[in-house]
Amino acid sequence: MAKLRIDSPMVMDYQDEVVLNPSSQRRYEHNSTLEVTNESKHEWVKKGLDTSVFKLKERVVLSAANTSIKNKGWVEVVSCRNVFPTNPSFDFMNDRSDKFGGKVYFYLQNVKRNSKLQFTIRIGGYSSGGGTIKIGCSTPTTYSLSPININGSMNLVLGNIMQVPSNPPGGLALITLEVQFNTTNFDIWSLKDCVVEEVE
Repeated sequence: MAKLRIDSPMVMDYQDEVVLNPSSQRRYEHNSTLEVTNESKHEWVKKGLDTSVFKLKERVVLSAANTSIKNKGWVEVVSCRNVFPTNPSFDFMNDRSDKFGGKVYFYLQNVKRNSKLQFTIRIGGYSSGGGTIKIGCSTPTTYSLSPININGSMNLVLGNIMQVPSNPPGGLALITLEVQFNTTNFDIWSLKDCVVEEVE
């Protein structure tokens, strides 16, 4: 059985500026768009698992166009300003005195026991005053990756692999994304989608 390394998150920055990982100071991958190729996903999964023999099978895509998919999952957002289902995005603004930038919950239904799920979350936006992004998962235990510091561009693809336990409560799993800004400047960001794939 492949050993899971949840300490190796995938973070891709799609701007020319250099962004550094606050925990390891390694450079994030760069690209020109918010699209993620299958080759990039496979290379990243190889880094997170102690095996190179696997395949990825798409399980669900949650977005403003698909907020709920029967028997697969649903998305809930907190402090969202706009929802655009035709050009899918949830839009958030820094318009609160506590500088809370919003939170997103991705609920996954009928997850298989002992399965591994890779998720990738595409976001875009800009923060003039900086802030942090936190990603969390419900399985195997609630954990948060090192907060990702942002300043300027927020055009990112974020992801990790979650290990579903042998007895997931109610057959559910949860992925969360939270943004906290540093100042009350005019900052905006949008959630494009969350793609969840089974690692087989």
